[in-house]
Amino acid sequence: MGIATNNQAEYNALLKALKIAKKYEADEVLCYLDSELVVKQLKGLYKIKNKKLQKFLSEIKKLEKGFKKISYEHVGRENKIISEADKLVNKKLDEANKK
Repeated sequence: MGIATNNQAEYNALLKALKIAKKYEADEVLCYLDSELVVKQLKGLYKIKNKKLQKFLSEIKKLEKGFKKISYEHVGRENKIISEADKLVNKKLDEANKK
């Protein structure tokens, strides 16, 4: 993805995850995200002003139509799984920055 904001990365990861779920013909999807802001945007509680994020949201909304049920839940960074994922991402970013 290159250089991106946290929110752009979160939307991009969600978009990819939904495409994978669709590929495996999932009917119901529960998405855990560590960005409370993004979850609230996805649920329509907050508006999105950023054009790039609006584009991601538009693509996600199109994909949502292919599922019987989809929901988004915020999971804090204190969650062990999120914490471990952050460590792995940071390790890869550090390795990429050394090159």
